[in-house]
Amino acid sequence: MKIALISFTLNGQILGKEIREKLRIDHYEVQLFTKCRYQKSKMAIYVEESIEMWTGKMFQQTEGIVFVGACGIAVRSIAPFLKDKKNDPAVIVVDDTGKFCISLLSGHIGGANELTNILARRISAIPVITTATDLNQKFAVDVFAKKNNLEMSDSCLAKEISAVLLAGKKVNIFSESNLPENLPEGLVFVKENTSFINLYIGIYRNRGNFNDATLFLTPKVITLGIGCKKETKSETIEQFVEQVCKENYIDKKAIRQVVSIDLKIREPGILEYCNKFNLSFRCFTNEELNRVKGEFSSSLFVEAITGVDNVCERSAVLGSNQGKLILKKKAHYGVTLAMAVEEWSVDFE
Repeated sequence: MKIALISFTLNGQILGKEIREKLRIDHYEVQLFTKCRYQKSKMAIYVEESIEMWTGKMFQQTEGIVFVGACGIAVRSIAPFLKDKKNDPAVIVVDDTGKFCISLLSGHIGGANELTNILARRISAIPVITTATDLNQKFAVDVFAKKNNLEMSDSCLAKEISAVLLAGKKVNIFSESNLPENLPEGLVFVKENTSFINLYIGIYRNRGNFNDATLFLTPKVITLGIGCKKETKSETIEQFVEQVCKENYIDKKAIRQVVSIDLKIREPGILEYCNKFNLSFRCFTNEELNRVKGEFSSSLFVEAITGVDNVCERSAVLGSNQGKLILKKKAHYGVTLAMAVEEWSVDFE
């Protein structure tokens, strides 16, 4: 996690240096800045511009900001740049004596609460966290989703689930992967299609007893194998992926990466599709694809051109570390698609 720390006094500079050294133990990368003209050390970069301008830059460049000073300075500095909990960085305030460590912004998804607790332990400060689920020691959906790399379908529903748990009521949960026997307080495991599901964890959609109040948590575990004719448009690829996902009840948010043969490494349509959806693109040689074990659809035509009997299925399995092929080759519009899913599980610790 990349953090920018700014201080305003000589004491703050000294404390900032200590914080940087202590957080290195937990693999945080901290860069020191100061607005104090009486610099005692060259360890901190003096900020010539206004604190508001500096804060705006740090909102774009870092994952967290630590203000060593007054809460009022921090609040006024960050106010113009606030967007939402998915985009705002973690913001923490530490007084320049190191007595209090306050989680000010993005406590859950941004990681400010976790960082506050870690930092407080390291410098023997008192952590100040005001998030209700933390204070009441209740399951927090957004924290759980972040730790397990799950995409939430609706942040508003996540708040509703937290409210239900805080009210002492039960939340029905289902997962396509195995869940531990002992779940956090308030969560009740139910079987798919047996009762209404509040929280669904998996790669499939619209197969169970859902309505608009079901929150879907989607693991990014699918590798999408693609083959296509030369100069195939990205719109054509996108349209076919959407169609295939819909027909097979697959949540497209579960797609982690796109793979193909190295002959397609500069295929414009595939590259544009990957850029649009922020997906990595990997390619393999025909020798690598031919070594993949499994039963695959075979095409003499494809083999004559590429040197391998099937591109999309073999590359999907190889890219997913020999994962399970959940969608065999589908062909349309000059595009072939296949999907493989790697092993996954969730952790409540």
